[in-house]
Amino acid sequence: MVHVDEIMSVLEKAGVKLKLRKCEFFVEKIKYLGHVVRPGTLEVDAARIAALEQVKYPQTQTQLRSFLGLCNVYRRFVPHYAKIAHPLNQLLKKGQPVQLEGFDEPCKKAFHNLKEAILAPPVVALPKKDLPYSVDTDASDYQIGATLFQRIRMHNENPSGSFPERWLQPRGIILYQRRNVWRLFGPSKL
Repeated sequence: MVHVDEIMSVLEKAGVKLKLRKCEFFVEKIKYLGHVVRPGTLEVDAARIAALEQVKYPQTQTQLRSFLGLCNVYRRFVPHYAKIAHPLNQLLKKGQPVQLEGFDEPCKKAFHNLKEAILAPPVVALPKKDLPYSVDTDASDYQIGATLFQRIRMHNENPSGSFPERWLQPRGIILYQRRNVWRLFGPSKL
């Protein structure tokens, strides 16, 4: 109860008003913005992604944007998201037809892999401050990314979070520079 009192006093000082009927206290899990938060973990809310199973190949750029927008919400759960989604993102570039004639094999594979990864995502463990961190980085011509790990169980790495980005454009950045770019943006994502 001490924590509840502290939180309520902080909210009151900040001028935040709560509706008691919308509050839940002493629960083991909460659903928040399409995610399920439990003590120490973050996972995808299965109810929010159930409709994704029924999604067919997009026929227009608008439908593709809608699909990628839904997938983007859960990109932290998909290792190498930018690499997988790259063929689909290419269809949204200027000069591409608004009506998509048909997906080629890389686009079909990307569409299928994104759906599959989001429908069966891993549970992301929340970082524990008392354990050491490891960072895995990745880079290519069009994306960089980093994943924060902690050894939680013996000989097991548990992903604590990933920071995928899709902002690299081919600019002549050499590979060792790309792999170190995470040092600039990674800490800001923690």
